[in-house]
Amino acid sequence: MKSLTNLLKSGGFELGKWMSNHLELLVGIGNCEASSPSARKFEPNEWVRTLGVVWTPSDDSFRVKLNLDLNHTTASKRSLLSELARIFDPLGWLAPVLVYVKILFQDTWISGATWDEPLPAETLSPWLHLRSTLPRLEELVIPRWLGPTTHPRRYQLHGFSDASERAYAAAVYVRVCSEDDSYTVSLLCSKTKVAPVKSNRVAEIQTLLPNTTWQHVKSAENPADLATRGITPEQILQADLWWQGPSWLKGPQSEWPQRKLASVDITDLDTHIEPVVHATCIAEDNGILSRFSFLKRLLRVTAWFLSCRNGIPADHHVALEDLQLLSASEIAAARERWIIVTQRVAFPDEIAALQNKKLLPSRSALTRLNPFLDDGGVLRLGGRFQCTVLSYQERHPAILPGSSRFTDLLIRRAHDITLHGGAQLTMSHLLRYCWILGGRNKVRSLVRWCVECTRHRAPIPQQQMGQLPTARVNKLSRPFEKAGLDYAGPFLLRASSGRGRTTFKGYIALFVCLATRAIHLEVVGSYTTASFLSAFKRFTARRGIHSELHSDNGTNFRGADQELRHMFLAASATSREIASVPANDGVQWHFIRPSAPHFGGRWEAGVKSMKYHLRRVIGETIMTYEEFATVATQIEACLNSRLIAPLSSVPSDLVALTPGHFLVGGAPTTPPELSTLHVPLERLGQYLHHLQQRNKWLKETKNIVVGDLVLLRDDLRPPAKWPLARVTETHPGPDGLTRVVTIKTATSSFQRPIVKLILLPVREPPLYNKT
Repeated sequence: MKSLTNLLKSGGFELGKWMSNHLELLVGIGNCEASSPSARKFEPNEWVRTLGVVWTPSDDSFRVKLNLDLNHTTASKRSLLSELARIFDPLGWLAPVLVYVKILFQDTWISGATWDEPLPAETLSPWLHLRSTLPRLEELVIPRWLGPTTHPRRYQLHGFSDASERAYAAAVYVRVCSEDDSYTVSLLCSKTKVAPVKSNRVAEIQTLLPNTTWQHVKSAENPADLATRGITPEQILQADLWWQGPSWLKGPQSEWPQRKLASVDITDLDTHIEPVVHATCIAEDNGILSRFSFLKRLLRVTAWFLSCRNGIPADHHVALEDLQLLSASEIAAARERWIIVTQRVAFPDEIAALQNKKLLPSRSALTRLNPFLDDGGVLRLGGRFQCTVLSYQERHPAILPGSSRFTDLLIRRAHDITLHGGAQLTMSHLLRYCWILGGRNKVRSLVRWCVECTRHRAPIPQQQMGQLPTARVNKLSRPFEKAGLDYAGPFLLRASSGRGRTTFKGYIALFVCLATRAIHLEVVGSYTTASFLSAFKRFTARRGIHSELHSDNGTNFRGADQELRHMFLAASATSREIASVPANDGVQWHFIRPSAPHFGGRWEAGVKSMKYHLRRVIGETIMTYEEFATVATQIEACLNSRLIAPLSSVPSDLVALTPGHFLVGGAPTTPPELSTLHVPLERLGQYLHHLQQRNKWLKETKNIVVGDLVLLRDDLRPPAKWPLARVTETHPGPDGLTRVVTIKTATSSFQRPIVKLILLPVREPPLYNKT
């Protein structure tokens, strides 16, 4: 119990309750205290239900609890199926009774009755009689403990099967041998099915299993016979053959009846062709290999199979405790067996030619490898290493195809053994025992699909640069009609000059015109709503009220310091109050997507340029508020004197277009001249033409889709601790390209740009290149 609790706990599954009829077993088990309902003494008739099975702790037995609806006024095919579905029998204990109900239900299909049509008389009468006796199934008492009271010495499983014209069934019994050589036989499980309305499959079974020996059991001694013809609830209560198997099974094996089933020769096989429509297209199944994702598990299962097949006679029964642990040689033999199987599928013509001492086909991919077959039938590389001191496997590695599931498992195993080494290291490990055709490209492909490696080295997803927003490409009535906003800081300031004056933190509010790149700087005394609104009023008083204001949404400030980002998060609750003031003047406030500062590249670039001048002018000097405001104004003039478009090719045109031309008619840092007081509006159009071409993010990439598994990048945490998320919604732009998605983590759901995500390669890569 403790081992099971710890095992589930390691996977994050906390067991909430234990049930036991022995209180000492619950001592020390997690939350099972003496006062817990799971650690108390049960009454004689009290029962509990787990996984649909009713268990009575007082006598340690299973019971049957039915939930039948006996109020049906009309018996129909629908009501019959409803009653059948109400009886939950996962282990097939009630199979002889339920198979009779299944046969009656099949009769309704054969008769062509509709779902709500009353049952025909030949079906109605036996159904009503059977339904009236179904409650007697609750009298069944099935012991949970299958073994004897003494210490068991070995366990055996025995199966019985039978088929009739209407149904076929199989029942499995566990035979327990005690230390005193007495035997206990109990029903373990069973399975029944009604006979399909199609030809028999005897000949097909004999074709698939030609060397199988079938033992015959008389119908009177075959418990599966009860489950093929059906019995009533009264009969199953007294059916010792069903619950304990034939009587001779409780005796020694030497007294068992020995009757071999005679072979039946059926030459003509009835062909039954059924049209099948598939709604999906899937890759060709690769047999048993498709059931395994790890080479280690595949080799262990194969080694157990080979060990049992080679070391145990067909008529000998071996207990599980008699089996020994697998050795390294058995694992190696299992790997060699799969190598041979893979080679037989991939290189049948080459192997046939080598076995017949003939030349390889001219188009064979193995011509340059000089292959040969060793004594074990493995196709190996001949090569030119005959005189080296390397081992036999390294001199003559086994040849494997690149397009094979087994090859993929080998590569993934080598990648894990080399601790997620690169393609070169993984390839060098594989060359010690196998030569893969096109191995380098195959190894690189599978290494790229490694989820753990992707977590640490995956590139940041990028999409083609989007279209310029209308606020940047349309002509405006005046500068700052559509502006962007960002904060920079904090900066240490003094209230006034002189010694002993205390310092405080100040900030710079940067407003940038989205069309002309003009910049306006306002010094803010604190990071409060009132200080920002004062700065906003000063800005609109000098530059005019604008129609749109764009800014970050408050979750991240790329251009601000860490402290500013922390303070903005604390003040995000007041964002509605801040946005309400501009709204009174008809200003629409737009926020960019969360954690996407590159969506606000215009004001982020302005903050960078402002800090470039500020750090070189003041350095570590702590200025007064007045001095700092003066320097900020001077920096504003410098930024508005920058070129926003190159000079024209006309020699006489010496005017360089700057943001200041749209503010004061010229660059603010140069004296006015008569020739530069007027700048034609056409120059703005010339400037916009320079924004046509893309300087980066040139190519379209595949869109992230709903359902993709991603990692959420966090610059403050190592990749191993990045949270896992699932894409639940995409938000494509006007050009149809997705740059923002909604993701769901284990704790919340929110929007993030694709540059903050790492797409995991959880989709299975194509394993084969079919031709």
